[in-house]
This record gives sequence, C-alpha cells and structure tokens, in this order.
Amino acid sequence: MKTTFFLTVAILLLSVTGSVSSQEVASKNTTVKQGETTIMCTPDLYELTSKWVSEYNNLNPGNAIKVISASYNNLAFGTAENLSFISTKSQTAINNQDSWKMVVGREIVVPIINAGNPFLSEIEKKGVSRDEFIQIFNSQDKQEWGTLIPGSRTASIHLFVVNDESVKANMEKFLQQNEIPVSGISFGSKDDVISAVQKDHYAIGFCKVADIMVPGNQNLAENIRMLPIDKNGNGTIDYMEAIYADANVFLRGVWIGKYPKTLYSNIYAVSKAAPVNETELAFLNWVLTDGQQYMVPNGFSELAGSESQAQLSKINTVVISEAPVDVASHAGLILLVIALVIISGLIVSALVRKHRKQKIEVPGFSMPLESFSEESVDLPQGLYFDKSHTWAFMEKDGNISIG
Repeated sequence: MKTTFFLTVAILLLSVTGSVSSQEVASKNTTVKQGETTIMCTPDLYELTSKWVSEYNNLNPGNAIKVISASYNNLAFGTAENLSFISTKSQTAINNQDSWKMVVGREIVVPIINAGNPFLSEIEKKGVSRDEFIQIFNSQDKQEWGTLIPGSRTASIHLFVVNDESVKANMEKFLQQNEIPVSGISFGSKDDVISAVQKDHYAIGFCKVADIMVPGNQNLAENIRMLPIDKNGNGTIDYMEAIYADANVFLRGVWIGKYPKTLYSNIYAVSKAAPVNETELAFLNWVLTDGQQYMVPNGFSELAGSESQAQLSKINTVVISEAPVDVASHAGLILLVIALVIISGLIVSALVRKHRKQKIEVPGFSMPLESFSEESVDLPQGLYFDKSHTWAFMEKDGNISIG
C-alpha cells in the first residue's frame, strides 16, 4: 500500500516538472523587438556623425540609427539616456561630472614648415617655444628666422594660418591672445595654406593635422614637416618631446600629454551612464575601429592604435554579478530532484525487505557454530598452533619455522 502511494506521488511530481519545463522553454523563445536608436551630436560633428551612421547602417541593415543635431549647450548632452557625440565647445556636457564620457577622436592644430627649410636640422633639435611663437606673431620686427635660430643668416618668416574658427580658437589659447594679430600674417583656406608652405622654404603655417594627412594612410602631404614645439621651453627638444617624425607617434604623444593642450580639442561620446544598449555598444566598437578611417576626410584626427584599444577595453569590460535566485524559474529542477530521491528510497526499501525474507541454505552441508579454541582449529599436516605464536611448521630435516 505504501509503495503504491509513493509511486503515485512520484508520477505526479514528474508530470508537474515537465509542465514547468515546457513553460520555461516557451518563455525563452519569446522575442522582443527593439526600437529605433537615436544619436545626438553638436553642429560641428554633424557631418562626421552622419557619415558614421550611414556607413554603419549600410554594414548592418538590421539596425536603425538616426542622427539629431542640437545646439552646443543643449542640456540633454550627458544627461539623456541616448548616446551623443560632442566637441569641447559644448561646455555644459564636458563639465557635467555625473555624465559618462569617452574620447573617440580629436581636432589638433599643428605648426608646419617646408621640408626644404635651410634651418630644418636646427629646428628639429631645439624646437620653437610658445614664447617664441608669441614674439613672431605679436611683432613684425621679430618675424625673421634669427629670432628662432640665433646666429643664423637673416631671412624673413612668412606666416600662414588656415581661416577656420577651430584653428583660430586653439591658436588664441596657445598664444594667450583674445584675437590673433593680423600684421604680417596671411589667412586662407587649408588648401591655400598648405600649398603656400609647400612652395616657400621660409614659411610657417598653422592648420589641422587632418589637413596634412594623406587619406588612407599615416603619411604627411608632400614637402611638409611638422614643426616641433619646445613644450617646456628649455631650448631643446628633449627625448620626451620628440614626437614629430611619425604621425602615429605624434597622435600617441598628444594622448599621453606631450603636446600643448591648448592646441587640440577632444571629440567625446557622452551619455547619462555607461552604455548598455547592444546597438549603441556595437556602434561605439565600430567607431573606435573601422569608423576611425572617416576622421581625416572630415577634418579630424583619429586616435592612435594604442588609445583605441584602451578605449575599447572600457566599453567591453565584462561585469560579473550574481543575480538573485528566482525560485519560480527553478521550481521544475527542485521537483525533479525530490522525485528522484523518493524513487531511489522506494527501490532501496524494496530490496532490503526482499533480502530479509531470504534464507541462506546450502543443500547437503551443515556447519555448526563453535567458539574459537585449540580444539576447534583444524590444521594441515606439519603445521602446529600454539598460544605464544601464530604458527609453527616442521621442515623435513626437523627444523621448525615459527611465525
């Protein structure tokens, strides 16, 4: 009767387990469609951001990302849930300590000279300090190479500046001026300035690094060199300041602080908190890798390879957390374990009862139970037993081996 009762309970538990498991599978197969992802940006980044989104959507047709341009001081930057791309012109977002932000690119202003400049070797050794730049920009009398290379023959310095608001804004900070002086200085488009420096051995120009980069590689425009800046003003380009020979080394030097901060501005990805949306994370990963190729064509500098990897590690960090146990979702497993325990108990109980009913009987043989004594021990011929040792055996020669 008891066996029948336990078997019935076990069958019922197994049926309930199967029902719960089926419900779990059904819930896992339910899909939830995601809505359209919106990305905001400052006006100066609209073309770049639109290019990113366009190329990314073409590569990932299943994604629907839309770009919205907003004013520089829009309070939504850094406080909204959606991802935004901003420049340092958006002071509200940059100064918001509670928002999440990450550098994805830069706008770098750099002085350039002609590769055939007769003073090139001396300039690469000593560089030009900020104070020296201030002198030649503020006074036409100082606009000669003798100001920068003492003892050199007299030759005029021809100054050119790209007529771009970002370039001029960074130069004003670098020169500590409210406005760039105009005496003896020529302003023009980036193409005009670069062309002038390429043709003039005694020219110095100011432009964006992106303006002198050859699209598709890290090479500089023909006949152009970056003019080294003596950042600490000690009259020489120290080992820590030697970042101008190679474009990738230069970009890394900017990242780690070897270049004057007043001559560049960052491009940030910002949001209220670190992105968790899968579409936004995938898009950011792409921006930091394949998307970097669109920086230079849009007038910005890409990140050095090491910086890109460092930024990727920030958004790809795996956070391991222990989720609270959902008793309802584990109900099937619990009931299955209980059922298995009951069935195992029934089987063991039945085997024990059957064993007790059986008697051990050997036909034709009976062994009386006797106590252990000298008389009860039946020893083979030649083997003796004594209380003082375990055994004794007499060899053929009469010797006795005792153990």
